[in-house]
Amino acid sequence: MIVMKVLKIQIALFLKDFINRPDLLAEHINDRMGNLFDAMPMCLDLPLDAPAEIPVVTRKSTRLPHVLNVSRNRCDLILTPNIENKICKYIPAVHNFFFIT
Repeated sequence: MIVMKVLKIQIALFLKDFINRPDLLAEHINDRMGNLFDAMPMCLDLPLDAPAEIPVVTRKSTRLPHVLNVSRNRCDLILTPNIENKICKYIPAVHNFFFIT
């Protein structure tokens, strides 16, 4: 039997509309995920005509090796499970990531 170890889980959401303020969307996602990303956010002040795929906001957790990147047309959630951090604990948070309103 082959046993595979999960190193990272990356979830990408492609947005229908162009986002003018990715910082507000990142904060909304973080709120919905129970403030998982508690480190100071990193924001780039890019002009609106910059490529939409460039991450404008990066949010990280100080407790866990998880990252949220938000660009003007997509969101990436990167989860890194390990022994201390069972991914199953964060299934409700991931559910909230998919159902942002």
